[in-house]
Amino acid sequence: MAKLSAVDAAGNPVDIFNGNNYLLDSFTSGARTVDDQLNSAYVNVARDLTLGIPITIKVGGTITHQKKEDQGGAQTWNFTPPGGNAARVAGNYDLISEGESTHTMYEDVTGQPVFVRFLSTAKIKRLYDRRPELFTKNEATGWSNNANAAKRLDETIGAAYVRADVKFFNNRMRLVGGVRMEETQDDGRGVRNDLRATYQQDANGNLILNSAGQPVRVTTNALQLATLQYTPLGTRSENTYRGYYPSMNASYGLNDFVVFRAGYAKTIGRPDLVNIIPGVTVAMPNPAARPLITIIDTRLDPWTADNYDLTAEVYRWKGVTASVSLLCREVVDFFVRKTSEATLETLARVGLSDDYLEYDVSELRNGGKARVEGVEFTYRQSLGELLPAARGFDVFGNMALMAVKGPSANDFTNFTPKTASGGIGYARRKIRIDLRFNYVGWRRTGISSESATVRANSYAYFSPQTKVDGSVSYALNIHYVIYFDVRNMFDAPQDRGVWASDTPDYARKTLLQWSGAVWSFGIKGSF
Repeated sequence: MAKLSAVDAAGNPVDIFNGNNYLLDSFTSGARTVDDQLNSAYVNVARDLTLGIPITIKVGGTITHQKKEDQGGAQTWNFTPPGGNAARVAGNYDLISEGESTHTMYEDVTGQPVFVRFLSTAKIKRLYDRRPELFTKNEATGWSNNANAAKRLDETIGAAYVRADVKFFNNRMRLVGGVRMEETQDDGRGVRNDLRATYQQDANGNLILNSAGQPVRVTTNALQLATLQYTPLGTRSENTYRGYYPSMNASYGLNDFVVFRAGYAKTIGRPDLVNIIPGVTVAMPNPAARPLITIIDTRLDPWTADNYDLTAEVYRWKGVTASVSLLCREVVDFFVRKTSEATLETLARVGLSDDYLEYDVSELRNGGKARVEGVEFTYRQSLGELLPAARGFDVFGNMALMAVKGPSANDFTNFTPKTASGGIGYARRKIRIDLRFNYVGWRRTGISSESATVRANSYAYFSPQTKVDGSVSYALNIHYVIYFDVRNMFDAPQDRGVWASDTPDYARKTLLQWSGAVWSFGIKGSF
């Protein structure tokens, strides 16, 4: 266990756990307004036909319109009392949270509890209300935060489908097939963050350089620089895409216990809103190298996948319900980050002039291709079918093992090769008890830029994690149930970091985060 100590500029010991010794610097607060509207309409029609075998035809359609608008942003106040640093010491004011400071989660090297004197945000707010002249609002930061927070998106999705259900051999064999057509229209606006706009340019748009060959700022006023750099809703883009998505599923009941299934479906994965609400970030101009423009726009189409699966299932055979599935997914056009030289077409698309031709452009684009293969097992056993004394108990489990292959396998993000869950439950009369675990293997989220501390070909990872959950419920009557739940019972931490395949184990951990166990209890009612 590490031992921490500190001294001030004069070499005198300082208690680092006492908030009264801290210097007050700045305080941040803010409000956010979100207007999220979702309207939809749908129609579905079904018709049973008698053509020697049972056939059901279904047709329908939906239209959904979503409008999302965000406004607001954090505002910052700097603490600037007369007297400099001596006047900024927290101990000059009554700012300690006495309630929070009576609890401890820390120990020193001898195992003794360490109590931290925490500052109270409520008391800081009261100090601001009493003495607003001691605080100076950072207008430049406020402008940039508001500009970055402002976003708009209008999305309309129209879809229609036709489907047929057919039954054979006294309903032992069933076929379900159909096709769905979708069209999506996106219109979005977001920030323009153009650092180049804060530097002087001549009549031809060329940067004006000083005697050292460096660009010269337009002004030294922080607020004026912020308004030049950040334009709220200054980037707009639109996109329309459509596609047809067929599917077919077949099942055959071998007997009362065994069923075989096979299926195919073409599916899509829409990009997250954060990756399509427009935004442009222009890096600092650099006469000696090509600077970067980072673009987000609605042109990012969804990825598509051809999904195949084969499954064998057992139902209610000596208390067992189990299945094994073979899975295959051919994914194309998933999202990869690409960097290329700026072109007139690219610049025009985001509203930039040819003055930016010396830049490179980085943006997410469609283009990845990978194949995901795997197998999944599920099992549930009613123990009472084997041992009468164990009536009411059942055990259950699930495991999925996956592998990704193909030319863009390294770009396939948020992929987990192994997941598992399982547990034991008891249900008898009015009581239900469950104890279960959930295991998630390592997950890769994306490649990281090489630097002095990040090796080449390094990716961001979440390490494996196992959580244990439990629940107990008791039915008072048909309307009311008392329940008690706990999530992540043993406070399993999340370990994540950035590493390459040849990074030593000791260098892989960059953040170990404990989220705590979540306990809840109460009464649920149904009427």
